[in-house]
Amino acid sequence: MLRTLVVSAIACWSAQLVAACPCCPTCSMEACPCFQPGTAPPTTPEPKVSKVCNAFSCPTGSVLRENAASLTGESAEACCLKTCSAFTCPAGKVERKNAATITGESEEACCLSVCSVFTCPSGSKLCKSAATITGNDATACCLKEKCDIFSCPVGDVLRTGADSMEGYDAATCCEAAPPVPKLCTGFTCPADMMLRDNAASIEGEDAAACCLQTCTKFSCPESMILRDGAKLITVVDGDATACCLPTCAGFTCPAGKVVRDEASSITGSDEATCCLQTCSGFTCPTGSILRANEATVTGFDETTCCLKTCSGFTCAAGMSLRADAASFTGFDEATCCSQTCTGFACPTGMMILASAAGIVGSDEATCCFKTCAGFTCPAGHALKTDAAGKAGSDVGTCCEKSGPMLQCNLNCFGESATPVPLPGGNGNGIPAGSIEMCRDFCMGTDGCEAIVFGQGMCYGKKDIRTSKCQPSDGSFKTEVLTRMPYGTCIIMGDPHVLTFDNPLGTIGDITQLTAGDYVMVESDLLTIHGRFGYCDRFPGEASLTGLSITGSIMKNQKLDFEFKGPDKGPSGFTATWNGAQILTAFPSDFTSDDGLVKGAKANINPDEVHRQARHTIGGDVGSGDMPSFKFEIAPDITIYAILGDQTMNAVITMRKPSGEVDGYCGNFNCMAADDTLEELGKRGLAAPIAKSVFQGAAPEGQATASGTPKTLNDCSPTLLAQAQENCKGAEDAMMQDCMFDVCASGSAEAGKEDAMTAGIGEAMEAKFSFMGLALPKLANVGISPQMQWMLVFVTMSFAAGGFISGVVSRRRHSVAGGFAQLSMEDEEEALLMPPAWEHEPLYEHGDRELDARALDRRTASSSQVFVSFFYRFVRHWPPCGARAACHDVLDSASVSLRTLG
Repeated sequence: MLRTLVVSAIACWSAQLVAACPCCPTCSMEACPCFQPGTAPPTTPEPKVSKVCNAFSCPTGSVLRENAASLTGESAEACCLKTCSAFTCPAGKVERKNAATITGESEEACCLSVCSVFTCPSGSKLCKSAATITGNDATACCLKEKCDIFSCPVGDVLRTGADSMEGYDAATCCEAAPPVPKLCTGFTCPADMMLRDNAASIEGEDAAACCLQTCTKFSCPESMILRDGAKLITVVDGDATACCLPTCAGFTCPAGKVVRDEASSITGSDEATCCLQTCSGFTCPTGSILRANEATVTGFDETTCCLKTCSGFTCAAGMSLRADAASFTGFDEATCCSQTCTGFACPTGMMILASAAGIVGSDEATCCFKTCAGFTCPAGHALKTDAAGKAGSDVGTCCEKSGPMLQCNLNCFGESATPVPLPGGNGNGIPAGSIEMCRDFCMGTDGCEAIVFGQGMCYGKKDIRTSKCQPSDGSFKTEVLTRMPYGTCIIMGDPHVLTFDNPLGTIGDITQLTAGDYVMVESDLLTIHGRFGYCDRFPGEASLTGLSITGSIMKNQKLDFEFKGPDKGPSGFTATWNGAQILTAFPSDFTSDDGLVKGAKANINPDEVHRQARHTIGGDVGSGDMPSFKFEIAPDITIYAILGDQTMNAVITMRKPSGEVDGYCGNFNCMAADDTLEELGKRGLAAPIAKSVFQGAAPEGQATASGTPKTLNDCSPTLLAQAQENCKGAEDAMMQDCMFDVCASGSAEAGKEDAMTAGIGEAMEAKFSFMGLALPKLANVGISPQMQWMLVFVTMSFAAGGFISGVVSRRRHSVAGGFAQLSMEDEEEALLMPPAWEHEPLYEHGDRELDARALDRRTASSSQVFVSFFYRFVRHWPPCGARAACHDVLDSASVSLRTLG
């Protein structure tokens, strides 16, 4: 290469010299004869020079030719030769390492053989890296076989000295591997233990060998807690100090300090760590005091240690500062001030004390004194007019005698009231100089509710039933003092209403012919509405079809019963309690859950309820039981209804409730005159009400008349004559109603029913003169009234001894032996008939015949019959209302009757 370069340089230099000095064959300018020193060489035109290859860049996989500097050219073909880097050697050969600089394109020039295709001679083997070793001989490619390079199978290891053993198989080179000891390194200790530090060198596979107990579960003694890193600290011989640290819980703080609240969780045993300053030594400013628990409150400032007291607080009007304000903590009205009686509102019946502004308190016991306004006076007394401003709580201070609750122009004796013995009377009436004195007698007697006073005699009574009392001409008077009486209202026919104050129809009845819902009874405690409707029998005149009862006396629950059809008779009537149907079967009973109402739908004898209960729909008196409703409403209300085809008659018996009462049944004030339809109209009660307590409207047929209302002028002469004949047994006041029923129904039977049910004593009209007294005949038995009375007195003479003895024993308040013992200790008891006769009618009014039921009794003698007639006559005889002697007559008659029995 060097020779080539030298030759190339010499050639270049010679060429330049010849070009510069063509005449000089040497390269020395000075020696050139053509060149004179100091003159420029001669110039000749520059010849065109060809590019040489040494400046050419050969492509990848080729290099410049070795003589590139002397070669001219500008192509790879002229200047370059291909190298071996682009040659692909065949299998078993590899590219020479300097292939990129070796030119050639043959296997011989570019490749070398590798040992992997060489076959080693016996006793040797290819080197492990034969595939990468170039060579083609045993020296380069093969190794003698020795065990040190043999790979033993799993579970075996090379034998000791394998590196010097020739051979190349497991049997020659290998032996079984010795067992590997298990070390603690891989052992997992329980949660409260940790691996020993030298676990990697300790053989074992259990906690005892591999692990140490940590402090994790160590039980520290009182006043100590586990260290934070307990799970990394091992227990040393049960030593608590290794695992635990002392806490402040066991530290004793000096006076004025307390152990911190969280002492049991704070580690330490010194004052700074364990204690806090308390308020016990702090001095509070004026107007505040140390907290009561200053020894336990931590801190040492006013806010923490002191509480404001009430001493500086200003109370509002009507309140005063507490007496202990300087020592009482707080600064608000509720805490610092006490209510004075100034603003206290005393309840009714009490007044505030005059010194209320200076009295601390807010209760009636402290601030108020009782006035008579809150005192309840006993029956017969009323509060004095100045009771509201009078201090006191006794009868003498607060009360004065009052008038009666109710005054009635009635004589209530016999079955109309229960007698109450008055002081000194041994059960008889006692003399009284005035009605006021009589009241005092009753007021001083337990159980006495009312009095009957007349002709200087005073009688104590209770449970008065005004419907059974006799009208009085004024010489006897009944006064209700402590408890209201019972009254009876009956609604019958088309319809006639006999009010509480007009039970006998002495002024006629209330007749309302228009369908609708009407107020029968209205009070603060009770409401009874009646439903009137048209029916087949009275198509133009309304009759009672239902009742609805409610009010606070019933806890505002509601009872309804009415005819709804379509069936006629009992099956067409329904009853509901609070909207739920009751008494669906016949017969059936009902009791409300609270026991307030008891009811029955059954066959009941109307005669046992009221003498006119059968009116127009119940048949003859004595004709037996009829389908009926009967309800008892606690307390003291009974409602009976006899059921017709489409209408009903109702009998309402009740004790007068407190307060005002009004309605079609009257205002229950013992004055019949203000119970007329005209008076009801004045009070706004005559017309149907727009909204009643009935559940739902009346059936359409009941509300629409299918006929026109009739009067007696519309009655045919024949029917009117029959009405006059059949109704002549009725009382004067009721006769017009009886005749109207005949004409309205078109049936003469209605008049017979009215006359038969008009009553016994109330309807006796036939009278005759006897010793200057008008006496009725007792019965139509075919003998004259005079003979009837003669038989009565003759019969009574048979019992003269008993009569005289009874009278004497009553007057002397003593009783002898024998039958005379039958005289009463209680005068009014004498007015009652024997039990077997008490409820038996003695005759039927219609044809004045003796009551068969009474005469059929096998135990009844003729004397008993006639004495009973006598008793009943006097009992119902109007003149007796004006004669005290009648009481003696009744007494004697009753004694005689009992004696005959």
